Amino acid sequence: MEHMTAAEVKQLFDEGGVRLVDVREDYEFEEMRIGGAQLMPLSKYEGHPELLVEAPVTVFQCATGVRSQVAAEIYEAAHPGARAINLDGGIVAWVNAGFPFEMGPD
Repeated sequence: MEHMTAAEVKQLFDEGGVRLVDVREDYEFEEMRIGGAQLMPLSKYEGHPELLVEAPVTVFQCATGVRSQVAAEIYEAAHPGARAINLDGGIVAWVNAGFPFEMGPD
């Protein structure tokens, strides 16, 4: 698993072809999220790695980077050879870097 800063992940998004998976809970996602993120709460994903199909590049994100690291590890174990990236610092780092985000119900 790779770890990337918010700036590095933003650059990947700008280049395209990246899936972003937000592993926070529903209520957290509704409060604030990175546009285009797919919600897959870690509480539902743990023990059910089949819930996420393999993609060329998947970035996992949570509030601060702890839950997303666990999710990335699960994903890599279920999809050997897949590229899983943990967004260090999570959405907090993303927002602090000044990158766009959405607020309110999706």
